[in-house]
Amino acid sequence: MFDEVATPRDVSQLQLPLMGRVDRDASGAWQVVGADGQPSSAARRFLAELSASDCAVSTTRSYAYDLLRWFRFLSAVDVEWRQATRREVRDFVRWFRGSPNPQRDRGTGPGRPAAGTLNPQSGKAYLSNGYAPRTINHALSVTWNLAAAEIISLRYDHELRRLIGHGSAGGEVAGARPTRAGGRLAARVG
Repeated sequence: MFDEVATPRDVSQLQLPLMGRVDRDASGAWQVVGADGQPSSAARRFLAELSASDCAVSTTRSYAYDLLRWFRFLSAVDVEWRQATRREVRDFVRWFRGSPNPQRDRGTGPGRPAAGTLNPQSGKAYLSNGYAPRTINHALSVTWNLAAAEIISLRYDHELRRLIGHGSAGGEVAGARPTRAGGRLAARVG
């Protein structure tokens, strides 16, 4: 179990492929589109759950971009997302910590302060070139929630099929008993 986690990849030179994109579908919902031009079904289900739970549109969009980055990382290390393990998550964090954040490319012109130095007027530090810890934590949260949502969905589907007697002859509901009102079936759940 720990042997797999003990062998880190060299992610110091890893470049994420610029594949896929985040955009809106015909209904206006955010989606993650893969390199093949098709929306990711796992991301679509996950983002739909977020939207249904009244998350802000900006939250759904942010989660979509984190999923895209996760999928790009997995593509760069040649791992299908459902096969990802703790090793990939750990290496994802290591990649984050060692990579420059392209949105923080401040240029190197004369008079440009170095990243991390203090602004003399505000006293606040200029942002560093890398990713902030909160950005990394947010990406991990999204990644974890996608995996958890898929596991819960699979367990729910399996349990639902078991409860309704999926595949039984005649289509009757497993554990159901006829009621007096019109012979309807009432399934016992739990």
